[in-house]
Amino acid sequence: MNYLISDTPLSPSFEADYRGLTHSLGFVIRVKEKFLFLFILIFLFSSVFAQKKDSVKIRKHSPTLATVMSAVVPGTGQIYNRKYWKTPIVWAGVGAILYFIKNNYDNYDMYKTAYKFRTDDDPLTVDDFFNYTPENLLTLKNFYRKNLELTCFIGVAIYCANILDAAVDANLFDFDVSDDLSINVQPVIQPRYSFYSPTAGLKLTFRFK
Repeated sequence: MNYLISDTPLSPSFEADYRGLTHSLGFVIRVKEKFLFLFILIFLFSSVFAQKKDSVKIRKHSPTLATVMSAVVPGTGQIYNRKYWKTPIVWAGVGAILYFIKNNYDNYDMYKTAYKFRTDDDPLTVDDFFNYTPENLLTLKNFYRKNLELTCFIGVAIYCANILDAAVDANLFDFDVSDDLSINVQPVIQPRYSFYSPTAGLKLTFRFK
């Protein structure tokens, strides 16, 4: 119950009006508190949602995914990076290497078997290269073995280059290459404060707008 500090007795109508005023004031305060609490909740929710949205934007293009895709299936990381023209090049390189690996292995295995049959002193094992000496068969075997090792090395290099290319393109996917970036190249003459003559050079100026 509310009291007024006064020696003058209050009329019933004034006391009723005062009570109504304090009741209305309390109601307004409670409404304001509720609105303030609701505003704080909305602000916190919007902040969290904005952070999640920004994180989704940042993680929109994943270099890890591009790297894994190219490691599992060469050329797919380039498709993920939207560098579609690189995919046929990767596939052609991988296809060519696989062909040469198989061709060199078949020839190596064939001449290795023929050399083994020729030198095992078993009359029941006969090879199909009657015009070749054992030295010829050994030379051909070593030749295709070296070619096989070389093509395997080139194949590994192409495979690694495919992965590296996908990873680099993915990391540079969101790199800003707009007109706000500019470079200015101009010749300059550097003075010398001695008996030597001035030297000429180039000055590079990068401008970020």
